[in-house]
Amino acid sequence: MEIQGPLNNFFKSPDQAPDPTGDGILYSLRADLEKLYGKESEFKKDPSSHAILALTGILIGIDYISQCYFGKQSGTAFVESLMELGRIDWDNAEAIYQLRCALLHSYSFSTISDRKSFCRGIRFNFKVVDDKPNTVIKIEGATESEAYYRVNIWGLKKCFTRMISELEKICRDSKHKKHNTILNRVCRRGEEKLQKK
Repeated sequence: MEIQGPLNNFFKSPDQAPDPTGDGILYSLRADLEKLYGKESEFKKDPSSHAILALTGILIGIDYISQCYFGKQSGTAFVESLMELGRIDWDNAEAIYQLRCALLHSYSFSTISDRKSFCRGIRFNFKVVDDKPNTVIKIEGATESEAYYRVNIWGLKKCFTRMISELEKICRDSKHKKHNTILNRVCRRGEEKLQKK
């Protein structure tokens, strides 16, 4: 049995017109990000005047995808989703999680890690750039108590869209070991609608 409707709604491209009866959260987020930051596949030569909002939206999107992938919201789910779906190594995935915490909890580009599994007590400082190179994150230096990272919004956006594609592949591949579990989660999430008038 193929379940096309809920999957098509969940993974609906932001290039498609909104549905008057409402669209899913992922579609709405992607469409809003395109308004803020440009098409998913196009690099804007001029930095967006809404770069911080776009960065926040991308991090929220990664959080949302990780909840669909692991069925729960947690730092571990966020990090492991970045590793498995976004192809980011563990250290950098943990650092991106620290950026998420800094921006979403402290409204800052700096935070002190309280994760037992990663650099507890270390201050993470982030420099955010809007360059085309596909590097997502790069460590620029570290001391015993601080780490300095350069984060590329464009690279993070491409990582987010790769995570969406990988999640969709799992949902459409009935032979994948996580297919049934993730398909169930995605179909339930596909029922959530946001109506815009």
